[in-house]
Amino acid sequence: MFLTFEELFAIEGMKQARLIAGNEGIHRLIKGAHVVEMIDAKKWVKSGELLFISGVGLENMEQDLLHIIQDVYEKGAAGIVVEVGPYIKEITKKEKDLADHLGFPVLALPFEVNISDIISKTFYMIYEKEKGNKVLSDFMKEVMITNHPEELEDKAKLLGYHCEQGHIAIVWSVEDLKCQKQEPIDLEQVYTYVRNEFSSEKTLFYVMEEHCITTIVSYSKEEKAILDRKIKRVCSKMPQMVVSIGVGTLFHGIKHLPNSVIAAKKALELIADSTASGEVCYYNEMGIYRIFAELQKQNLLKKVMNEELGVLFAYDEKNKSELVHTLEVYLQTGSNISRATELLFVHRNTVKQRIKRIGELLEKDLSDSNEVFNLQLAFKIKNYLKI
Repeated sequence: MFLTFEELFAIEGMKQARLIAGNEGIHRLIKGAHVVEMIDAKKWVKSGELLFISGVGLENMEQDLLHIIQDVYEKGAAGIVVEVGPYIKEITKKEKDLADHLGFPVLALPFEVNISDIISKTFYMIYEKEKGNKVLSDFMKEVMITNHPEELEDKAKLLGYHCEQGHIAIVWSVEDLKCQKQEPIDLEQVYTYVRNEFSSEKTLFYVMEEHCITTIVSYSKEEKAILDRKIKRVCSKMPQMVVSIGVGTLFHGIKHLPNSVIAAKKALELIADSTASGEVCYYNEMGIYRIFAELQKQNLLKKVMNEELGVLFAYDEKNKSELVHTLEVYLQTGSNISRATELLFVHRNTVKQRIKRIGELLEKDLSDSNEVFNLQLAFKIKNYLKI
């Protein structure tokens, strides 16, 4: 698990620290801490560590410190705390400018502060968070696999869960755009961002899976705008990631929790089955796609689509024409020839001729509302199946 800088500043001793530069990196997360006093600090640094340096081992103070800041930033360190005192008199403008450029937090701490206590407290807080979060994770796993989740309601209350309040499931799926080796995402880091944003939640049940994390947060329909803003802020802290979010159904009581999780995953599947990665999808806003998500047999969907559009698919393939696309645009514009002409970038008469030919091939009256509905449904299936 990780600490945030906000939690770090609450540690005794760190209350005397000042953020000198690298403010844009203040959302970075801390999963460890230790002292570095050598120019080749890069060899010993791990991702997510907070580093403390007094300068006792440095010779050319400014140049060496610049070198260390650059190196540990590249290794993914959380930040660096400079002990200002007999060795490092001050943090220079060059060092501040580099930290600001990198978005890498540099803190100043009086040399007299006992950093051993700070480092010990940092690891203790991380351990306590990990222990507490494991309890919440194990409980949610138990809820998801039991046949009678309502029997766990008393246990949920002991963990601080308010059964009378509304809650909702959110599934966060994260993809690293910069990762070429398909390495697993650090979901604990994602959870820490979510936990920090939903800090008002006394209890935040969650489950980590291979590529996603599911959380349960308190919610009412009136709070949708607030939830949207929180989701957006979580995503903004991971600019190198593409985060797709499925949101389930509002529920009251533990027994309905699994259904909300299932709904959230179906909403996420809709994003995965489209070109809209990096989006938020609420299950209750899926409309007709909720029906598609409930259907397990895609062959049935294809059958419905081909009954409506199969003739046009075959005609386009044989004649290298674009009747399917023309019809889709025409229906999207509410059967408006002028608007369809603009979107298709062809002459108005061309569109009219195509629509007439489409009606003949399909043997349908394209002014009939029932026929139009069936064709629109076929196109929704086509888009859902990515055909």
